[in-house]
Amino acid sequence: MRRAGETERPSLAGVDAIRPVTFGYLPVLREPRTDQQWDELIDALTRAGSLGVDAYERLRDDLIERTLTAKLARLATLDPADVTVSEWRSATTLLVLSLHDTMNYTARPDGAICLEREPVDRLPNVIAHSNHGGPDAAVRGSTTGALLDDEDVLSLDPTTMRTIANAYRWAFDAYGPNDVAFNRPYLGGFETRHIAPWLRSRAGNAIVSCDGLPVQLHLGAWQIEFLREFLLGPAATEHLMAPGEDWVMPPDDHVNWLAERLRAAHDRLRRWGPALA
Repeated sequence: MRRAGETERPSLAGVDAIRPVTFGYLPVLREPRTDQQWDELIDALTRAGSLGVDAYERLRDDLIERTLTAKLARLATLDPADVTVSEWRSATTLLVLSLHDTMNYTARPDGAICLEREPVDRLPNVIAHSNHGGPDAAVRGSTTGALLDDEDVLSLDPTTMRTIANAYRWAFDAYGPNDVAFNRPYLGGFETRHIAPWLRSRAGNAIVSCDGLPVQLHLGAWQIEFLREFLLGPAATEHLMAPGEDWVMPPDDHVNWLAERLRAAHDRLRRWGPALA
């Protein structure tokens, strides 16, 4: 921030745990000026982390581990002839979803969220799906011939990513050319970068004998980023684009509709699987 000065936006690349500015680049931390102030800031952030994100991450990882163990245990006793296609896909799949939302506008100092982002930073009209790939959900090839960096390794295979996207297109009637996109503007956040390698490390042990045949769990992680204006609806969005200090929620019927559509999308995924791709 010091290098960027008052006229340039600082780069936030790699700054995931603690950001000194809002998404609108308004400062939220004062820079410490003494060693004691630095120590106080670090202690405060450490305490906050122990009460919040650290506890969340321990719970998240434990939940994924227990879910993986439970799925393998169930598969070992499952009769494939005695389950539906949806039940079979559910039993043999563990995909970790990181759910986000972002506006295509940032805030002014008066609280009005009305400053339009640069085109390169804008979300599609409804939702972006990210698996650290390219605009077609496939791997972004190396331009130097070197091995892919960790950032470039897919967190979810392209066929499954396209399958998921098409289920969401159907559920939200999002068939416009700019309604759904892959890896735009984000490739996938911290959670997909953390969880996907963690799942890959367990892939070799995610195999179990089911009815005498080896079955391997389908593992992966991806991020979805809803356009917040779509989630909020026009009335709430208009309110937030005006000056103020409050926040407004969408009406209950809109929230219920969103929940029903999300459930419908994933029901469709379990039923049809790769046929949707």
